[in-house]
Amino acid sequence: MIRALVAAVAVLAFPTVVLADVLEVQPVAEDVWAIDGPLEQCSPENLANNATFGLVVTHQGAVLMDPGGSWQGAEML
Repeated sequence: MIRALVAAVAVLAFPTVVLADVLEVQPVAEDVWAIDGPLEQCSPENLANNATFGLVVTHQGAVLMDPGGSWQGAEML
């Protein structure tokens, strides 16, 4: 289910992803993912998403750890 959600978000956010480089989603454990940003300094091009973020899915919903360095970056996540 979460893979479909991540894929849908990726498709909908494609123009933003092109501007911000590609975030790489890595499974950590069941219902836990790491979202890796580019290894470079904050910039308008990467929307300040140059970090590793976490996503945990619970029975009550999803929890995003660290929403990014800008509102645009958070929106992309």
